[in-house]
Amino acid sequence: MVVDGGSTDHTRETAKRNGAKVIVEPRKGYGRAYKTGFLYANGDIIVTLDGDYSYPAFLIQNLLKC
Repeated sequence: MVVDGGSTDHTRETAKRNGAKVIVEPRKGYGRAYKTGFLYANGDIIVTLDGDYSYPAFLIQNLLKC
């Protein structure tokens, strides 16, 4: 899932093309995007990432082994 808060870099189109569910969040703010994502997310484990790679996705598998 991708929460798009009005990006202008084709995030929404790229995400859809790659099979992601896209949630459009018209309200601005980093925290608002997270809250919206949590509202729509389901599952026992929820992983969050940012488009700027500030969280290294390659570590997810290691973290899930804990």
